[in-house]
This record gives sequence, structure tokens and C-alpha cells, in this order.
Amino acid sequence: MAFHIIIFDEAQAVKNILADTTAAVRRLKGRFKLTLTGTPLENHLGEYFSVIDLCVPGLLGEHDRFKTQLKRGDGRTLERMLRRTRPFILRRTKTEILHDLPPKIESEVFLDLTDRQKALYRQTVAQVRSTIDEAYRTKTSGQAQLIALTAILKLRQVCLSPRLLTNRDDEPSPKLRFLMERLSVLLEEGHSALVFSQFTGFLDLVEESCSGHQLPYHRLDGSTEATARKGLVAAFQTGDRPSVFLLSLKAGGQGLNLTKASYVFHLDPWWNPAVESQASDRAHRIGQQRTVSIVRILMRHSIEEKMMALKQRKLELYEAVMSGAVRGSGQSLLTKTDFEFLLSPSAQ
Repeated sequence: MAFHIIIFDEAQAVKNILADTTAAVRRLKGRFKLTLTGTPLENHLGEYFSVIDLCVPGLLGEHDRFKTQLKRGDGRTLERMLRRTRPFILRRTKTEILHDLPPKIESEVFLDLTDRQKALYRQTVAQVRSTIDEAYRTKTSGQAQLIALTAILKLRQVCLSPRLLTNRDDEPSPKLRFLMERLSVLLEEGHSALVFSQFTGFLDLVEESCSGHQLPYHRLDGSTEATARKGLVAAFQTGDRPSVFLLSLKAGGQGLNLTKASYVFHLDPWWNPAVESQASDRAHRIGQQRTVSIVRILMRHSIEEKMMALKQRKLELYEAVMSGAVRGSGQSLLTKTDFEFLLSPSAQ
């Protein structure tokens, strides 16, 4: 069936050009195609290629050739890509079109690891370093990167709560304690809040604490049925009293209107600031009447501090593509040197 016009909303869903979903979408026939997205690239320029090639096929050439040019890392691929795609892109920021939108205030709160966390963290670093070294010695770089990312998940879990690794109920979590204190005060003052984490296991602990502190809450993650999502959003938005919405970053980070919230908490950093920003904008969007406060809770002298530094590189790549200013080569995948940096001891 041939269409006159096809509009692809949330087009970052087909950022992987090799995925089955992307292949299915690309089979649709239309005279004019338009892609809409707030995050046209999240990790590397291959994702941007996929989104652009969907609406303007062939503009950037063949994917294999583009990938080869990108690997050279000389910056010319990025410059040529920006020059070719600029006439086909319309970018609108909220500051340009939403003049009445209240401000968004972003802050970072740094907490100290407990003695128990420090001991477990050092022990885990040794295990993870050994795993990563072995992976880069015996696997391809792509396989080694995947193994490394999986291995450092344990360090990120230690920062949230040792319970995620030990399953012991008596493990303290500074993040959980801080969050409950803040939420209790905010709800009393009439504020609702969104709480994001990438770890559903930690959302379980937050949910348990909300129940223990008798804080009203809703929850949405990847296991939530599609039919239940609308009901949860409506219950949060129209409830008579302020409440907390617990959300996984992937499932709750896009497509939801949650303007009842005036506070957003990110419990763990994600590699890409554009993804975090899109999640925060569930509250900071049309219909919001209050100033929105975005709070990132981070553990001092940990992998989370190092992740914030590496995230800046992703932000620079995103801004280069969006503004047309060429900086770097367009490569933004984590390297072995990056993993060594993440595992290096911090000054304490």
C-alpha cells in the first residue's frame, strides 16, 4: 500500500538500522516522509544516519560505506554529513516557541558512600577490572565493550544500594534515605515528583520505602501493560493529592505528559544526557505552571562521578549535530581507555 505522507513520531525508536523493527518500518512506501524526534542521536552518528535515511533515503549514501568512513575518525565524515542534512532539518527548541514555559532548574547532590559500600565497591572494582581485561584480550572490541558495560553494572548497583548485590535487608542506602527525606517534605508542601532509575530492582526498594513511609505513589516500567499506562498517567495527573511517580528511564522517558510534577529525581546517571533530558521533560512541557527542579543524586568518589565526565562527550556530539558546528570525529562509543578511567581510584 502506497501512502502520500508518512510521519514517524519518536523516530529514535528506529536508530538501529540493523534491527527488525527498523527493517519493517523502512518497507513502508510514501511520497513524503517526515521523522519527529527529540533525540535524533543518542550514542553515535550511525543512529543519526538511520533516522535521516528513513525520511530521505540515499542522502548519506550506503550504510556500509558511511560506517567505514566513520571509523576513520578524521572529522570529515561529520562535516560532510552536517552539510548534506542541514537543508532537511527543522529544529525548534522549547525556548524558541514556548515563551510562557516556567524555568527548569538543574542541580546535583553528592552523597558519601557508607563504609560498607566502600568495602564492597573496592572488591567489585577488582572483579570488574579482571573481567574487562580478559574481554579485551580474548574478544573483538565490540564484544569486549558489551562485556565491559555489563560488568560495570555491578559498580553502579553498589552506588544505589548494596542490597542489589547481596540481597541483605540490613544494607543501608544513602540515596534511598536522602530521597525519602526529600519526598516527605515535598509532598507535605504540595509538590508531586517523578523518580527515575534504570534499575527496576532499585525501583522495587524505592517502592518498598514509599509504602513504609506511607507516601502515595504510582509506578510504570517496562513490565507495565500498554493498556495500563494511560490509567496510571491519568491517576497521577488528576489525583486529589500530591504523589510520587516511579519510572524506569526507558519505559517512562518519552511519550508521557506528567506536568503535575514540579520535581524530578534521577537516581542514577545515564551515559547520554539527551535521554535524561527527554525524561525530565515529561514534567517540563506545555501545561506546566510551576518551576521544575531536576535533581541528580550521585555518590562521591565513585563511577557515577566519572560517568558525568564522560557524558560531556556525548553532549558535545549531540550539540555538534544539532547546531552544525563540527567538533571531533563523530565517534562516541566507550573505549578501553574510558573503562580504565571509570575504574581508576578517585581522590578521597
